[in-house]
Amino acid sequence: MSLEREAVISGPFAREETSAAFKRRFMIRMIAVLTGGMLLDGYILGVIGPVTAVMKAEMGMSTIDMGLIASAALFGILIGSPLGGWAGDKFGRKPLFMIDMGLFVLAAAMQFFIDSVEMLFAVRLLMGIAIGAEYSVGWPLMSEFAPARLRGRLMGVTILAWYGGFMIGYTVGYLLNLPEPMPWRIIIGTSTFISIILFFARIGLPESPRWLWSKGRKNEARTIARKYLESAEEMADMENAEVRQGRFADLFSVKYWRMTAFVSWFWFCNVLPYFAIATFADSVLEQYGLNGGLAGGVGLSMVAVAGVAVTVALIDKAGRRLFTVPPQWITTVVFLVIGLWSGRRRRSCWVSSWCSHS
Repeated sequence: MSLEREAVISGPFAREETSAAFKRRFMIRMIAVLTGGMLLDGYILGVIGPVTAVMKAEMGMSTIDMGLIASAALFGILIGSPLGGWAGDKFGRKPLFMIDMGLFVLAAAMQFFIDSVEMLFAVRLLMGIAIGAEYSVGWPLMSEFAPARLRGRLMGVTILAWYGGFMIGYTVGYLLNLPEPMPWRIIIGTSTFISIILFFARIGLPESPRWLWSKGRKNEARTIARKYLESAEEMADMENAEVRQGRFADLFSVKYWRMTAFVSWFWFCNVLPYFAIATFADSVLEQYGLNGGLAGGVGLSMVAVAGVAVTVALIDKAGRRLFTVPPQWITTVVFLVIGLWSGRRRRSCWVSSWCSHS
């Protein structure tokens, strides 16, 4: 039965729900909340950079303490990603989508009351878990609901949102720290307001039709697919797809272990520098001959944004592999230059930032 036929049978309300205009409005909302989640991830990391010196002085933090705080979010991601993936497969994408943002709200609000290094570490770890869960559920939902013709570009837009969030967070942290510094707890706690907005914006979003289909809830899956997916072809693709419940161990089987290793290493190399190093953005930039402060921190991210923008514009035409493998080799060479020839560090830093995020 066609969508138009079903709309006629079901009445005016169904006609609106299955219309192109309704689906377009839904897609805009879905893109907004998903990219908003990525923007929040970047904001959380960026806003803390300009206030690390104040935090260190006030709390008497050692070098080891600073390292733990910088890597806490990364540790959290290593926990949240597999945990979120497991929970999403077992309980559905929709509840995890809300729980994840609720965790963001809780952790962000706790920042106003930090009174020890241990509590700061725990809060950043909790945020990392939320970020990891966001990665595991956000991108699958985007790829599922986004039209096939726009899927590659929209996935790239989420990365742009991450860097946009980082730049906004870094700018907010820097400006609120001048000329008379605002309490650093308030500065990093500003992420609470973004979290609350996104939490309410996510209320009412649908469950994944593919997840419903995999659980045998086929009527619910068809209803959601007809209501929200752009074309009948995408619904037919879902219905004709073979559903097989996989196991975590399958990722390391003879068939899949190389792909698992490649994708894991690729993401490790992309995520580690930002979560482990960006917290110390000012001092790192100064060590490599770049100016710290607002221009340095935001400028480096703008170069990364340029790399992502090029990828977004060309990825659906040139393919994924071209923008995955060659930039990693270029980045490897640039980092070798940074490590071995200090006289060339200034230019190399900017080139590596562009390549590693294209």
